[in-house]
Amino acid sequence: MAQIPNDLRFAARSLARNPGFAAVAVMTLALGIGASTAVFSVVNGVLLRPLPYPDPDRVVMVWSVNQEQGWDRAGMSRPDVASVRELDALESVEGYASGVFALTNPEGAELVRGAYVTGGILHVFGVAPTLGRDLRHEENHPLSAERVVVVSHNLWRRHLGADPNVLGTLLQLSEESYEIVGVAPAGFDFPRGAELWTPHRHPCYAARGCRNLEAVARLGNGADLTQAQASLAALASALGEEFPGTNSQYGFRFEPLLDYVVANVRTGLWVLLGAVGLVLLVVCANVANLLLARASRRRTEVGVRAALGASRSRLMGQFLVENLFLAAIGGAAGMMLSLWLVDAFKSTVSDSFPRQLSPHRCGRRRRERARLLPGADRSRGRAVRPQSRASRDTAPDRRHPRGQHTRHVGTARERRTDLAPRRRGGPVRGTPGWSGAARPEPRKTVPGRPGVLQPRGPTLRPVPA
Repeated sequence: MAQIPNDLRFAARSLARNPGFAAVAVMTLALGIGASTAVFSVVNGVLLRPLPYPDPDRVVMVWSVNQEQGWDRAGMSRPDVASVRELDALESVEGYASGVFALTNPEGAELVRGAYVTGGILHVFGVAPTLGRDLRHEENHPLSAERVVVVSHNLWRRHLGADPNVLGTLLQLSEESYEIVGVAPAGFDFPRGAELWTPHRHPCYAARGCRNLEAVARLGNGADLTQAQASLAALASALGEEFPGTNSQYGFRFEPLLDYVVANVRTGLWVLLGAVGLVLLVVCANVANLLLARASRRRTEVGVRAALGASRSRLMGQFLVENLFLAAIGGAAGMMLSLWLVDAFKSTVSDSFPRQLSPHRCGRRRRERARLLPGADRSRGRAVRPQSRASRDTAPDRRHPRGQHTRHVGTARERRTDLAPRRRGGPVRGTPGWSGAARPEPRKTVPGRPGVLQPRGPTLRPVPA
């Protein structure tokens, strides 16, 4: 252990004597480690990380299945959703259909994505609204006079100014007035991109053949997916016998919500992760070959050290420290490259993915604190102090360590003279009274002590003789 610091210094000098080898080895390790780490970060954020809901394994999708037509993800009708809701294995079931609304405000209109739901969709995911309440089943009837809406947390902050008294106000959607009854919690995003939820009032309200809904359900406490699937199959058979015209060819099945969300990208991401794993193996083999070639050139050095009394374990320890030192540098460079690759992925193709990668918590909190400051720069998330033109022209230059020069807008000659350093004992260069020959005053000697200079300063203490 006592030789490790010396071995580290020797390893650093050895790599400095061979900059070409060091650069190639570090770049190779950085590319392999950075690419594999970045891809694993994406796979972990999209495929492995659980959904941001309480007990996400209990949330499942409910599909109609038609074996003759080859449909395994057919829609559900309102009566079918009501029949599935009666199963004891399920805690709640709701249907939904995506839609687009024209949100009108005094500044104009914008298109907002939303969803028509059959009831309290927030309860299905086990979350509670930030303000107000969830939607109710009785509000879905076509003859109901009330038009209500639950807005997302993002829409509440962006469009309504995060007003805590927003409940009961009217929102103009597609030339109709909707009363705001609730605000969804932050981060709730189902279906993807939805910013408001309103009751489903389709004309084919009670028709079992009108399969225009997708359904999401929450399993009950202690319920098993296999047992729930068996009870769902029994319900499908009973409905097929009771309604042969619409349900004889249809069955039902459950699908975990995470499988449904990442179904389109699961295979591609696993293949990509395997590919970068092979690339990492190739990188390790290439670096090993480089180290073997370098070791063959050091035969004379090793022989001399062995002749001088170095043991085999001592030589192996030295080589091990050198390789670990090189691996540490390559690993650090690879981690920095992976951070850049993940940020590039977020800014380019992350929007087209079914799940968003979570930003760094410290960065998000820092940006939120900056937005709360007065005069905050919204584009970069940092606070900007308002400043008048006169104060900008006379404000001290923060770049100078002493802050004694002022910003001067003028010719280049004037700017050069203003930035000249101040001399001791004389005026600033370029100002009135400066002759170009100002010199510091000579220091005086201490009385009674020839050759001893007095210290500089505003005041001098008497020196005893």
